[in-house]
Formats: sequence, C-alpha cells, structure tokens
Amino acid sequence: ISLAMSPDGHWALSSSVDCQVFVWQTDRGIVHQRYTFTSEVYSLAWSQIDPSLVLMGMRDGSISAWSFEPTTFS
Repeated sequence: ISLAMSPDGHWALSSSVDCQVFVWQTDRGIVHQRYTFTSEVYSLAWSQIDPSLVLMGMRDGSISAWSFEPTTFS
C-alpha cells in the first residue's frame, strides 16, 4: 500500500493490505524484518531528521509513531 525510504537510502519500508510492514535492505533487495499491526498501514513517512522515527497512517484513522534503529538490522 505504501513505501518509504530511509534518509540515507539504505533501507525501505513497505506496507501491505494484510497489516504487515516490511523492512528492506535496499542494496541487497532482501527483507530484514516483518511486523504485523492490528490495522492496515495506509501511509509511511520516514523522518528526515531522526532516522529512527517512522510515522504511519492507519486504516482506522489513527497515526502511529514507530521508533527503531535500522542499523540493528545489518
């Protein structure tokens, strides 16, 4: 449903209709982690200031902040 690139371009997040978000390592084209949420994630926005912060717009109308360090997936 949505795609967001990390500020450094090394990571991507994608969401799907089955309430999942995937963390991709862009240079290898592989999924490093998969997360399942209780609602579909309709939009993703990776912070350009704080690379550990992602904002998610959910199907239920809520907005969630998701914090993680992408470097922990290397």
